[in-house]
Amino acid sequence: MTTGVMRKYEGLFLVDSAYATTNYDEAVAAISTVMERAKAEVVSLKKWDDRRLCYEIKSSTRGTYFLCNFNAMPEMISPLERDVQISEEILRVMVLNAERIPEEILVSATPLERCEKIEAEEAQAEEQDEESLDDVAIDTVED
Repeated sequence: MTTGVMRKYEGLFLVDSAYATTNYDEAVAAISTVMERAKAEVVSLKKWDDRRLCYEIKSSTRGTYFLCNFNAMPEMISPLERDVQISEEILRVMVLNAERIPEEILVSATPLERCEKIEAEEAQAEEQDEESLDDVAIDTVED
């Protein structure tokens, strides 16, 4: 057994959207299982986005992407990619060396998180507008 140095990696896992929507926990578990088999230390695993695919992959036209930052031995990346090829739940994976990626980029919000934040801010602004209109209506009724 070799004793090497663990390196930082970033993996983008593609899962069929229909499967990820109905079996979200199982999709995450499938990715976690692949990571455990590669003896990787998962730093973060989050849903990145849901997109239409440019071409069909295993009869899937839409895919859900999961972004995973992890530490692993370099010699375990090939077995990880092979496990994904064998997996029925995971369609594809792209693993990049993240040693030179600044930490602020690694922890930045995903497109899905940014959209959810914008939607929450818009909903909050609408609530405040409605409360302002209610206050104006109450003031006019009292006058």
